[in-house]
Amino acid sequence: MKKIGQVLKSEEKYSWVKMEKGTSCGEEKCPLSSPLIDDSKSDFYVVKAYNDLGALPGDKVLVEINDHIALGVAFLIYIFPILLTLSVYFLLRYLTPLPLYHYSGVAASIIFSFFILKKGDQKLQLNYRITDFADSICERCPFSSGTTVSSLPE
Repeated sequence: MKKIGQVLKSEEKYSWVKMEKGTSCGEEKCPLSSPLIDDSKSDFYVVKAYNDLGALPGDKVLVEINDHIALGVAFLIYIFPILLTLSVYFLLRYLTPLPLYHYSGVAASIIFSFFILKKGDQKLQLNYRITDFADSICERCPFSSGTTVSSLPE
């Protein structure tokens, strides 16, 4: 998965890159953004990307993340809770005829899936990489002079 971004800050081999939020972000944090930055009130999110091209602050670049990682994150966020809940429901329905146990199991599986997602979010290390510089014209770039992200970690 490749996206166009703008380098905000560079430090040694890594750079902080600002990218436009997609439809998967909703109104809260993007699932693929840095956990160090609160980006809920912005149209952009910021990631820490490996910068082997030597891009400088202000450069427009292409940032890539492995497709398997992006799909794995999407599966974990959207599909895993549904599969877990359905599995628990049908297992309890097979084991016992009492609806109270069915609903209690469903509620417990939803809570458990949120717990798993929270733990996964804390441990997941996404490896973003700056792969190329964007066009000098860059008509599709979402950045304008009035958009900033001021909550970079020091």
